[in-house]
Amino acid sequence: MYSKITNPITGRKISINSKKGRSILRKYIISLTGGIGIDIHYKELGRNIYFLILNRRKKVYIQTLSWCQKFYLNKLELYFPGIIKKCLVKKSDSSGIFYESKLPLAESLLPTKNELVNTEQTARDIISPYANYVVSISNNKCLENEADKTNSFGLTSNDSITWAVQRWFNDSDFGRQKTHYPQSTSEKVEQNIYKLSNYMDTENQNNTFQESNPIFHLIWRNKLIPAHEIVHFTQGVYNGKSFYYFGNHDHSGCFPTSNKDSRIKNIKEENWELEWLASAPNLNIYVGSKKLKFNIEKNQLEKRLHQLRAIEGVLYCVYLINSFHECIKNGDRFIHNARDSIDIIDKWTSLHLTKKDYIKINNILSLQDSPWKNTYAKHVIALYYCYEFFKPVKVDNEDINSEEFTNKCLDFSILSEHDLYSENRHLLDFWNSAKLPKNCEIIDWLKRDL
Repeated sequence: MYSKITNPITGRKISINSKKGRSILRKYIISLTGGIGIDIHYKELGRNIYFLILNRRKKVYIQTLSWCQKFYLNKLELYFPGIIKKCLVKKSDSSGIFYESKLPLAESLLPTKNELVNTEQTARDIISPYANYVVSISNNKCLENEADKTNSFGLTSNDSITWAVQRWFNDSDFGRQKTHYPQSTSEKVEQNIYKLSNYMDTENQNNTFQESNPIFHLIWRNKLIPAHEIVHFTQGVYNGKSFYYFGNHDHSGCFPTSNKDSRIKNIKEENWELEWLASAPNLNIYVGSKKLKFNIEKNQLEKRLHQLRAIEGVLYCVYLINSFHECIKNGDRFIHNARDSIDIIDKWTSLHLTKKDYIKINNILSLQDSPWKNTYAKHVIALYYCYEFFKPVKVDNEDINSEEFTNKCLDFSILSEHDLYSENRHLLDFWNSAKLPKNCEIIDWLKRDL
């Protein structure tokens, strides 16, 4: 039985039980097997490197990367060194150390239109893990029944660019919901690519947004938006009853919070609240579902992929928001309007709206305004409240806890208890910064090296 391995850089023998020794041994085994997962996962990981790390550039200096990008790259170098070698080469010049791309054009890394088609089964496979995570933290028996493989969340295809939950029905059908999923044919995929190519306010903005690649955005919309919609679905099946009153039907007696009489809202008037409740925990549910899978998974390769996909979800939101900001710089006469909308969205994320803002934010969230603003709002708030990525921290003797936050969104109580969370949001500068702030520590399951 060998207890030591030679460090190929220094030539010294070190213990295989040390952290460095385990790392060298892991890379040695991978090199012997020809690079585990290179062929299977090259396209998926390669396009994420291309968009989320290189930002479509030919090279990127390491000092310009965010702490989260570096964290992701370190994991990739540890788990898939063969893919890193196939995608990137590390070089240096007078400006510093940089990664140079060896990747082909993005088109060769992206799925075909047929591969983006959803069926009822693929839609169920996408949304079920989010339901399972919500059930695990909320003990929602009604949602648990829907998450069972014999149920389907009322899944049905639609012609929209997005997922949606239909929340009102006639008397005989009351309380039963439908979840609409997009892209059931290649023609609908093509329509949605066209819609995303014309997502902004001006031609200059659309040209800039197209550079960030509509197909790549479509991939991630299909991953993240269902985590938003599962909250809407949950709101309708909480304890088997409805939260709202629909039309002339008063169901206030079903409302689960103690302050039910004052909290019953007309959906059309208070859309900004309902969308806040579904959008704020979006990344928590996405990352949490990967954690749930990680904890029960036995296969080491799959466990690694769950870690990487959790990080990718966060990096995508940063990429999307940064892309919108890049587009706004090319906004012509619309630039002032765009910045005003972003200011209102930022107020909405912390629930500090004035009465004058209600109509504007409702127009944004109900797609009465430019579609990019709706997408911006729902992804930026998910990024701000992504507590699942970090260990709980104590602020004013209270924990900032992801699962508690998500549960408060599910039962509406966060609307009266949001100050602690909104004051400690992780704003965009936090995610773009080169170093992780000292008061934040990445959660153990993501940090763990396998």
